[in-house]
Amino acid sequence: SKVQIILELETPADISAIRDIEGVKNFEAKSDKIFEISAETGKDIRGDIFRKAVENGWVITGLNQEKASLEHIFQNLTTKN
Repeated sequence: SKVQIILELETPADISAIRDIEGVKNFEAKSDKIFEISAETGKDIRGDIFRKAVENGWVITGLNQEKASLEHIFQNLTTKN
């Protein structure tokens, strides 16, 4: 199971350095300022993301974690029809 973290920045940025954080599986740009980061469960990496942002001069306007539980996935599968 994995965790999705939505990162919103004040200005567009190249966040490829986010891959250096332990636990990050990958990330996808939803826009030039909004990114969806996939991470392993069991470790809250939001603090690490915040520190990486400070290092790189990114101004965070949003940092939200969403856990995709099996129950949630099951509900999505059963309510699509």
